[in-house]
Amino acid sequence: MFFLAPLLAVISGIFYPIGLISATERGVGPMWHSPVLIVIEVVTILLTITVASALATEIFGVQPARKDYIDFWKKNLKTLFPERERSLKEVFNENKKELAIFFVVIFVLLVLGALIEVYLI
Repeated sequence: MFFLAPLLAVISGIFYPIGLISATERGVGPMWHSPVLIVIEVVTILLTITVASALATEIFGVQPARKDYIDFWKKNLKTLFPERERSLKEVFNENKKELAIFFVVIFVLLVLGALIEVYLI
């Protein structure tokens, strides 16, 4: 969770402009639904980044401050699995409502994107 969210943000930030530029260069031109689909996917990725960062903060006990990040990486840089302060089960049990809302919102965004791609394209 801690590593994947920023990686997805970088990939999505590079991928979408390239797709729009290549469509324009081929003479196709982006359709009206292209920005809508891009917004749906970017919102999904930003929401996932936010939830992943919040859960990682609770699990590993790292506050969003430079000193805490540096101390965390000094301690856990050479280990494959960083040391946890709290168990996953405990954190997930505390955040059941938030996780349920998160999954419902992600599901709605995915269905909305699928409906736009299937029926309006």
